[in-house]
Amino acid sequence: HKNGIHLDDKSVQLDSPILDSLDRIVDALVLVKNLKRLRLNHSLLSSLPDNMRKLGGLHSLCLSNNEFTKLPESIQHLRSLRIIDMSKNNLTELPEWISDNPLLERINLSNNRYLHCLLHYRIFHN
Repeated sequence: HKNGIHLDDKSVQLDSPILDSLDRIVDALVLVKNLKRLRLNHSLLSSLPDNMRKLGGLHSLCLSNNEFTKLPESIQHLRSLRIIDMSKNNLTELPEWISDNPLLERINLSNNRYLHCLLHYRIFHN
């Protein structure tokens, strides 16, 4: 644990804002063998770089407490994902491709007030 970075043999957690260096960080993470979990919580992120698709072995991606208004496109290329945590963001929509990943077991969308309003509207007005 150093400078907001936590590492173990299958997991990386970054705890500080990383806006300007995330693409370089992802390039470095590609070199981590057997990386299964990536936590980018509390990082002021509103998007992810395209090179995220290089982390194809990820099983769990945590992006809670950020500034996302939609799920990043690069997530759709992470075909091994089983868990996505997008809680406490500003999501306003869910893409159709989210149901394309047969391995996806759980997606946490809690505390996205705009998304909650949209889902409530769709359920009760269709």
